[in-house]
Amino acid sequence: MAARRKPRSSSPSRTAPAVASGGLKRAGYEFDGTAGRWTPAIVCTALALVTVVTYAPVWRFDFVALDDPQYVYANPNLANGLTSSAIAWAFSAIHEANWHPLTWISHALDIQLFGLAAGWHHVTNLALHVANTLMLFGLMRMLTRSVWKSSVVAAIFAVHPLHVESVAWVAERKDVLCAFFFMLTAIAYVRYVRAPSVARYVLVAAGLALGLMAKPMIVTMPMVLLLLDYWPLDRWRRGPGALVLEKVPLLGIVAASSLTTFLAQQHGGAVKTLAEMPLALRVQNAVVSYVDYLSQAIWPVRMAVFYPFPSSLPPGRVAMSALVLLVISGAVWALRRRAPYALVGWLWFLGMLVPVSGIAEVGGQARADRFMYLPMIGLSIAGVWGLAGLARSRAMMRTLAAGAVAGIAACSVVAHAQVQYWRDTVTLWSHTAEATDHLQNF
Repeated sequence: MAARRKPRSSSPSRTAPAVASGGLKRAGYEFDGTAGRWTPAIVCTALALVTVVTYAPVWRFDFVALDDPQYVYANPNLANGLTSSAIAWAFSAIHEANWHPLTWISHALDIQLFGLAAGWHHVTNLALHVANTLMLFGLMRMLTRSVWKSSVVAAIFAVHPLHVESVAWVAERKDVLCAFFFMLTAIAYVRYVRAPSVARYVLVAAGLALGLMAKPMIVTMPMVLLLLDYWPLDRWRRGPGALVLEKVPLLGIVAASSLTTFLAQQHGGAVKTLAEMPLALRVQNAVVSYVDYLSQAIWPVRMAVFYPFPSSLPPGRVAMSALVLLVISGAVWALRRRAPYALVGWLWFLGMLVPVSGIAEVGGQARADRFMYLPMIGLSIAGVWGLAGLARSRAMMRTLAAGAVAGIAACSVVAHAQVQYWRDTVTLWSHTAEATDHLQNF
């Protein structure tokens, strides 16, 4: 009697609880047949190494005279490090027109451990960026089961030049710290979707609350989770109403944070009145800035720490920018069934930038590189999955893989050069003046 064959392993649709039945093919799982058992560990090691190499110079850098004094080395409330009085102040004070207690506590901890040795403060930012990169890879892999495409998205996040400001600027600790909790919240949400429970939902809510206490940039987190429900989690068949209802507690947390932020900004005098900046100009600037962000995401040049808010904008430029946004939006909507990742990635980018679009103007900048730290993940997802979807053979996949490696290497080189401008205050502002001289005409 012939020996019985061992049962074949379960199909991906049965073994991938993070993606509902029918969603795996759309998520791109079928392209990862070459991923071996140790591939994720090797990818994580490579991601960490390329990130550290790209940002290694920050170890030797000083503080800069832009928010660093108020946040760290000249902040009397943190001078003694992580003390009970520093923690109490962090939760009770509105300082620099912000309420972000976890950010203050992280700076206090650095002072406690390293004093005012600037290099170590930079290293903390870098360590958080490395952690964010690895968690992004883990999150995308959990969502899609696609090792290679997830690794490319994470690599772009790790070394894209637009992210230099968030990592190399000590005072922008709030950005990398907020992103740390953003990643934890998203991972907790995937775990909740796999096996819903009150305890797991509480972890999602807690992660969101902690992220908002680092920087209120992630007020759009419920929107991002709804997008993930659409793709790759494929939960919208339950009906969007039920999914929105599921997010109501998170929306409550976001509303409380938004009110606190507005009052803090108003108290600090950072909110501009309509007399200072007319609404029409704010809207025009937001439209143009979206296209500028998109342009610099594709071709990162003329990056600066400050882009002056224009006194006016050419109508033709505003109209062309609006047309670009409308055409792309229409295209991704038309492709929503064939390429749901394109719609999700585009709306991720558009939606996450809304709070910092300048319509509710805070500060005097037209836009800022640091605002793209999380929104650009959406563009990366749309681009990586879109290009992979064009492959019709292994040869084409190899060509795309080689192109991805070359693109990531180029980003690393440009980012490494951009990092150098943060070595001291004079270098930073000299470069900013040079990079934005063409904007003085507007």
